[in-house]
Amino acid sequence: LYNDPYKAIVGGKHPWALGQPASVVWQDIWRDIEPMLETVMGHDQGTYVESQLLIMERNGYPEETYYTFSYTPVPGDDGRPAGMICFNTDDTDRIISERQLRTLTRLGKLLTDPRNNEEVVEKTLEALVENPHDFSFAVYYHWSEGLARLADAAVEGVQLPAQVDPKGAGPLAEAFAAALGSRALQVLDATQVSSNALPAGAWSVPPKSVAILPIFSSGKEPYGFLLFGMNPYRLADEKYAGFFSLVADQVATSFADVHLLEEERKRAEALAEIDRAKTTFFSNISHEFRTPLTLLLGPVEDALNDPNTIPANRPRMDVAYRNALRLQKLVNTLLEFSRIEAGRLEGSFARVDVVTLTRDLASTFRSAIEKAGMQLCFDMSPVEGEVYVDPEM
Repeated sequence: LYNDPYKAIVGGKHPWALGQPASVVWQDIWRDIEPMLETVMGHDQGTYVESQLLIMERNGYPEETYYTFSYTPVPGDDGRPAGMICFNTDDTDRIISERQLRTLTRLGKLLTDPRNNEEVVEKTLEALVENPHDFSFAVYYHWSEGLARLADAAVEGVQLPAQVDPKGAGPLAEAFAAALGSRALQVLDATQVSSNALPAGAWSVPPKSVAILPIFSSGKEPYGFLLFGMNPYRLADEKYAGFFSLVADQVATSFADVHLLEEERKRAEALAEIDRAKTTFFSNISHEFRTPLTLLLGPVEDALNDPNTIPANRPRMDVAYRNALRLQKLVNTLLEFSRIEAGRLEGSFARVDVVTLTRDLASTFRSAIEKAGMQLCFDMSPVEGEVYVDPEM
């Protein structure tokens, strides 16, 4: 006998179960509860279990359930147990939800910073096999050139095809094609995947169904597919499919992060290549400048040292000579680019008369300024203390 809330536990056996022997109603779990009933009825002792796993068949299929319940003896007129009363709480949703949350949390932690696609696959499979209740086994198929290619075949006793063509024939190919077209979970009979018994995971029986879960990017092409054995004691209902959808979202996000990282790396390599090309260009152009500069400095220096040079031309020749030397220094500086990028350029500092050095630098602009109708004025004052400068820089 039971009250109305207990009808949810009895399931499809109500109302037939009313008045039936417990051993008949609960024959599927009798092995689990008979010892406890014997303790109550035979020894007049109450029993209590918490979150007990019971594989119950109450709606036409074996179902994973968890209950916290107690059996309390009810004494008869003679003081001996004449019956017993059962108080119970259904923990099934809580236990399964906590288990799935652990899987999603673990998956998120492992997929925090993978460096490439291979690491995403490795970490994903690592997280899934830690939940053998919902994933009795798991493999991953990469999507490449219109084919699903097996990435990890480390499933003992299971012979899986190395690649699957969704355009091909057969239940497995059709399931991959359906997953590709619908972007949704596809479920097929386990015998259509392997003629051998598949790994059972946490259960005593192998999975009856195998799922194909597509992992899609924001574009048209998928990253790949997860293929795994499903819990034999759960229906592939909307709630169960929602859990797998959350798994797919996390894996897809991780693949997207890896691809973004790869794009950043390629962009950085391209910028580095531009830098190298720039350095090579400056190095080559500097070598091209040095030859005509050397040929120019020679005649100008000879003219300055020639006593027959007209005195009025000497200041002009001197300005030309000093600016040619300055240009030569600039060319030499360009040649130092490779040393700068390698971090090998060091200054060579010496004590100088900073006033004189500044006057010489400023005087190189005198000719251009005077041609523009202006005057170059240099206002100097004594500098106290020692000044060190690298004249070449």
